[in-house]
Amino acid sequence: MKVILRCCVWVLAIVHVAGCNGDIHMEATDGEATDGAAPACGPGACGGDLVGTWDVVSSCLRFDDTVTTFDGCPSVRFHIDGDVVVTGTSTFGADLTFTETTSVSGAGTMVTPASCLPIGRTCEDMGAETVGAGCSSTFALGNTPATATGTYTTTSAGLLTRLATGSPTEDTSDFCVKGTTLTETRHPDMGSIVYAKR
Repeated sequence: MKVILRCCVWVLAIVHVAGCNGDIHMEATDGEATDGAAPACGPGACGGDLVGTWDVVSSCLRFDDTVTTFDGCPSVRFHIDGDVVVTGTSTFGADLTFTETTSVSGAGTMVTPASCLPIGRTCEDMGAETVGAGCSSTFALGNTPATATGTYTTTSAGLLTRLATGSPTEDTSDFCVKGTTLTETRHPDMGSIVYAKR
């Protein structure tokens, strides 16, 4: 049983991930879940001039296992397997508006409690593998681009605050611009995405 989840990272946002098109929300390292400490892959907050267009060149992300209700079944566990690839572009205007287009691709494992199976059916009947008291199946993070627009503010210390159009809440992150390289770490700490300026 392969489940396709269309998610942007920030999209991550990226995972914001702008969110996840209503399918599932994952807190967004490449690969295995960690003990809660994000990888040390960025310089931290230092501020700088964000104005311009920036292309994603690399990422160092942490996805914690997520337990949630999915398709009416409680206690479904999602785990990201292997590398997650982030691509996209962010443009920050001098007028304090932004536009972002981000895609995330990767794969993971979903473990569903056996109690959620139709009566008389087994994991194997559903194309899944029996693991303990549940059924394990794979899913793919869809590589569908997600676009967000809105307004932003920055501080000299390196705090970036975005308010996406139509969103009731702000997103915050630490950022650091060094030359033509931008490193951004979303709050809560989910690792970093590195951009190159066009």
